[in-house]
Amino acid sequence: MNDRLNEEVAGALDADPALAPYLGELLADLSELGSSADIVCDLLAPLGLGPQTRVVDLGCGKGQIAIAIAKRFGFSALGIDGFAPFIEEAKQNAGRESVAHLCAFRQGDLREALNAEPRFDVAVLAAIGRLLGDVRETQQQLRQAVRPGGYLIVDDGYLAPGRSIDHENYEGYLPHAETIAALQAFGDTVVQESQFPLEAVQAENAENTRLIRARAEVLAQKHPKDAAAILAYVARQEEECTIIENDMLNATWLIRRGD
Repeated sequence: MNDRLNEEVAGALDADPALAPYLGELLADLSELGSSADIVCDLLAPLGLGPQTRVVDLGCGKGQIAIAIAKRFGFSALGIDGFAPFIEEAKQNAGRESVAHLCAFRQGDLREALNAEPRFDVAVLAAIGRLLGDVRETQQQLRQAVRPGGYLIVDDGYLAPGRSIDHENYEGYLPHAETIAALQAFGDTVVQESQFPLEAVQAENAENTRLIRARAEVLAQKHPKDAAAILAYVARQEEECTIIENDMLNATWLIRRGD
């Protein structure tokens, strides 16, 4: 992995670039690194898309969304992620789920893929945070990946009513109405919004941070010179969980691209 991509992958996972060698192990127990695959599939189900539908999952992680789409609908899916260990695991997962013939996974910079790939029928962005900019900037870039009339699925969040966030990773988040306006700023239409209940967010965050902390404590003992950085990563994850649970509401949006 080149230095720039290494740094940006670490940033998307809210980690110091120096922790890149440990990220695979730190996140080894997390199968989904972003939106729920079930939510994504439920958003696609009513659309009546045909078997020739082509999907790209940008920041695909371990491939759970692409694999779920391939299994449920028989669509072909391309997953792109900057972290090589995730790509290798995604390929193995697709084989275990008997959809390797429908799924392709590639390591690379997803921003380059936005311009280099042919336009897809569906593009999914579910796990990279604000790598492409704020919500409006992200929508402007992401929509280029799909054909006119195609669909985008974006997993992100917006400010809870009356809340504000003073944290560098959450600059630019907007209240709900302004977020929807930004998603539709280029002539696209938000077709459906799926909310992730707070209780489910809390339960998932608690379990994920428990798993990450258990891995981190083992790694810290094995690599004492990096122990402080490893444990600081866990503390940042817990801090961000507090922000997500108290100051934000999470949503997954189905968006139809205009002309």
